[in-house]
Amino acid sequence: MHDRIIVALYHDIDIALRALGDLEGEGLSEAFTLLGNASAKSAAGLAGENEAGRGFASNYRVVYDSTDRRIDTLKDYGVPEDEAHAFAEAVRRGAVVVIGRLDNMAFERALAVMDRYQPVDIDERVRAYQDAGWTRYDPAAADYDAEQARAEWAGVGAPGTRDAAAGIRDVNDTPLRSRVRSYAF
Repeated sequence: MHDRIIVALYHDIDIALRALGDLEGEGLSEAFTLLGNASAKSAAGLAGENEAGRGFASNYRVVYDSTDRRIDTLKDYGVPEDEAHAFAEAVRRGAVVVIGRLDNMAFERALAVMDRYQPVDIDERVRAYQDAGWTRYDPAAADYDAEQARAEWAGVGAPGTRDAAAGIRDVNDTPLRSRVRSYAF
Protein backbone atom coordinates (compact mmCIF):
# COMPACT_ATOMS: atom_id res chain seq x y z
CA MET A 1 0.00 0.00 0.00
CA HIS A 2 1.25 3.47 -0.88
CA ASP A 3 0.64 6.04 1.84
CA ARG A 4 2.57 9.08 0.63
CA ILE A 5 3.53 10.95 -2.47
CA ILE A 6 6.95 12.58 -2.46
CA VAL A 7 8.02 15.22 -5.01
CA ALA A 8 11.31 17.00 -5.58
CA LEU A 9 12.29 19.51 -8.24
CA TYR A 10 15.86 19.50 -9.54
CA HIS A 11 17.32 22.17 -11.80
CA ASP A 12 19.47 19.69 -13.68
CA ILE A 13 18.77 16.27 -15.21
CA ASP A 14 22.15 14.93 -14.08
CA ILE A 15 21.34 15.73 -10.45
CA ALA A 16 17.92 14.09 -10.77
CA LEU A 17 19.47 10.99 -12.32
CA ARG A 18 22.02 10.77 -9.49
CA ALA A 19 19.19 10.98 -6.96
CA LEU A 20 17.33 8.25 -8.83
CA GLY A 21 20.48 6.14 -8.89
CA ASP A 22 20.71 6.41 -5.11
CA LEU A 23 17.00 5.61 -4.79
CA GLU A 24 17.70 2.53 -6.90
CA GLY A 25 20.51 1.63 -4.49
CA GLU A 26 17.94 1.79 -1.68
CA GLY A 27 15.63 -0.50 -3.64
CA LEU A 28 13.10 2.29 -4.16
CA SER A 29 13.48 3.34 -7.79
CA GLU A 30 10.49 1.40 -9.12
CA ALA A 31 8.24 3.70 -7.08
CA PHE A 32 9.55 6.80 -8.90
CA THR A 33 8.96 8.70 -12.12
CA LEU A 34 11.16 11.39 -13.64
CA LEU A 35 9.22 14.12 -15.47
CA GLY A 36 11.16 16.42 -17.77
CA ASN A 37 11.01 18.23 -21.09
CA ALA A 38 12.76 17.42 -24.36
CA SER A 39 15.88 19.46 -23.54
CA ALA A 40 16.33 17.46 -20.33
CA LYS A 41 15.91 14.26 -22.28
CA SER A 42 18.56 15.17 -24.84
CA ALA A 43 20.93 16.47 -22.13
CA ALA A 44 20.75 13.08 -20.42
CA GLY A 45 21.17 11.19 -23.68
CA LEU A 46 18.01 9.21 -22.95
CA ALA A 47 16.26 7.56 -25.85
CA GLY A 48 13.82 4.77 -26.56
CA GLU A 49 10.29 5.99 -26.17
CA ASN A 50 7.35 3.70 -26.63
CA GLU A 51 4.18 4.62 -28.51
CA ALA A 52 2.78 6.45 -25.48
CA GLY A 53 5.74 8.83 -25.43
CA ARG A 54 7.22 7.34 -22.27
CA GLY A 55 10.79 6.18 -22.22
CA PHE A 56 12.28 3.85 -19.66
CA ALA A 57 15.71 3.93 -18.07
CA SER A 58 16.85 1.59 -15.33
CA ASN A 59 14.01 0.65 -12.95
CA TYR A 60 12.26 4.00 -12.73
CA ARG A 61 9.85 5.49 -15.22
CA VAL A 62 10.91 8.45 -17.36
CA VAL A 63 8.09 10.62 -18.72
CA TYR A 64 8.39 13.28 -21.39
CA ASP A 65 4.68 13.84 -21.83
CA SER A 66 3.51 16.45 -24.24
CA THR A 67 3.12 19.89 -22.73
CA ASP A 68 -0.66 19.48 -22.47
CA ARG A 69 -0.32 16.31 -20.33
CA ARG A 70 2.01 17.62 -17.62
CA ILE A 71 -0.70 18.92 -15.30
CA ASP A 72 -2.70 15.70 -15.63
CA THR A 73 0.39 13.56 -15.02
CA LEU A 74 1.14 15.41 -11.79
CA LYS A 75 -2.49 15.43 -10.67
CA ASP A 76 -2.74 11.69 -11.40
CA TYR A 77 -0.02 11.23 -8.80
CA GLY A 78 -1.98 13.32 -6.30
CA VAL A 79 -0.29 16.71 -6.58
CA PRO A 80 -2.86 19.49 -6.01
CA GLU A 81 -3.66 21.45 -9.15
CA ASP A 82 -2.09 24.77 -8.07
CA GLU A 83 1.18 23.03 -7.22
CA ALA A 84 0.96 20.94 -10.40
CA HIS A 85 0.99 24.22 -12.35
CA ALA A 86 4.12 25.34 -10.50
CA PHE A 87 5.98 22.06 -11.11
CA ALA A 88 4.85 21.94 -14.77
CA GLU A 89 6.12 25.48 -15.33
CA ALA A 90 9.49 24.58 -13.83
CA VAL A 91 9.66 21.54 -16.15
CA ARG A 92 8.80 23.78 -19.11
CA ARG A 93 11.76 25.92 -18.10
CA GLY A 94 14.12 22.93 -18.07
CA ALA A 95 13.88 21.56 -14.52
CA VAL A 96 13.12 17.93 -13.72
CA VAL A 97 10.55 16.55 -11.27
CA VAL A 98 11.18 13.30 -9.41
CA ILE A 99 7.93 11.96 -7.99
CA GLY A 100 7.04 8.72 -6.26
CA ARG A 101 4.44 6.85 -4.29
CA LEU A 102 5.74 5.17 -1.16
CA ASP A 103 4.57 3.53 2.00
CA ASN A 104 5.40 5.30 5.24
CA MET A 105 8.27 2.92 6.00
CA ALA A 106 10.13 3.76 2.78
CA PHE A 107 9.34 7.46 2.95
CA GLU A 108 12.13 8.49 5.33
CA ARG A 109 14.79 6.66 3.29
CA ALA A 110 13.55 8.27 0.08
CA LEU A 111 13.44 11.69 1.71
CA ALA A 112 17.04 11.39 2.88
CA VAL A 113 18.17 10.43 -0.63
CA MET A 114 16.16 13.09 -2.46
CA ASP A 115 17.17 15.84 -0.09
CA ARG A 116 20.86 14.94 -0.37
CA TYR A 117 20.82 16.45 -3.88
CA GLN A 118 19.41 19.82 -2.77
CA PRO A 119 16.12 20.08 -4.61
CA VAL A 120 14.99 23.50 -5.75
CA ASP A 121 12.66 25.50 -3.50
CA ILE A 122 9.50 25.51 -5.62
CA ASP A 123 7.95 28.30 -3.54
CA GLU A 124 10.93 30.54 -4.28
CA ARG A 125 10.70 29.72 -8.00
CA VAL A 126 6.97 30.47 -8.06
CA ARG A 127 7.59 33.86 -6.43
CA ALA A 128 10.22 34.65 -9.09
CA TYR A 129 7.84 33.52 -11.87
CA GLN A 130 5.01 35.62 -10.43
CA ASP A 131 7.29 38.65 -10.09
CA ALA A 132 7.87 38.31 -13.84
CA GLY A 133 4.11 38.14 -14.55
CA TRP A 134 3.49 34.37 -14.56
CA THR A 135 0.11 33.17 -13.27
CA ARG A 136 -0.38 29.56 -14.41
CA TYR A 137 1.27 26.94 -16.56
CA ASP A 138 0.44 27.43 -20.24
CA PRO A 139 0.69 24.20 -22.24
CA ALA A 140 0.85 26.27 -25.44
CA ALA A 141 4.07 27.98 -24.32
CA ALA A 142 7.19 26.47 -25.84
CA ASP A 143 9.55 24.47 -23.67
CA TYR A 144 12.91 26.06 -23.01
CA ASP A 145 15.75 24.66 -25.07
CA ALA A 146 19.00 23.62 -23.41
CA GLU A 147 20.56 27.09 -23.64
CA GLN A 148 17.50 28.84 -22.21
CA ALA A 149 17.29 26.25 -19.43
CA ARG A 150 20.95 26.79 -18.49
CA ALA A 151 20.33 30.54 -18.28
CA GLU A 152 17.16 30.02 -16.20
CA TRP A 153 18.83 27.75 -13.69
CA ALA A 154 22.29 29.35 -13.51
CA GLY A 155 23.35 29.56 -9.88
CA VAL A 156 20.38 27.60 -8.53
CA GLY A 157 21.23 25.01 -5.88
CA ALA A 158 24.39 23.08 -6.61
CA PRO A 159 24.12 19.63 -5.03
CA GLY A 160 25.65 19.12 -1.62
CA THR A 161 24.75 17.56 1.68
CA ARG A 162 21.91 18.77 3.86
CA ASP A 163 20.00 17.43 6.81
CA ALA A 164 16.95 15.68 5.32
CA ALA A 165 14.55 17.03 7.93
CA ALA A 166 15.51 20.61 7.06
CA GLY A 167 14.26 20.33 3.49
CA ILE A 168 10.76 18.84 3.54
CA ARG A 169 7.40 20.51 3.55
CA ASP A 170 4.49 18.22 4.34
CA VAL A 171 1.53 20.08 2.90
CA ASN A 172 -0.73 18.22 5.32
CA ASP A 173 1.09 19.68 8.35
CA THR A 174 2.45 23.08 9.32
CA PRO A 175 4.63 24.30 6.42
CA LEU A 176 7.95 24.46 8.27
CA ARG A 177 10.06 23.02 5.47
CA SER A 178 9.93 23.73 1.79
CA ARG A 179 12.14 21.73 -0.59
CA VAL A 180 10.77 18.19 -0.88
CA ARG A 181 6.98 18.05 -1.05
CA SER A 182 4.98 15.30 0.55
CA TYR A 183 1.28 14.51 0.31
CA ALA A 184 -0.65 11.85 2.21
CA PHE A 185 -3.40 9.95 0.42
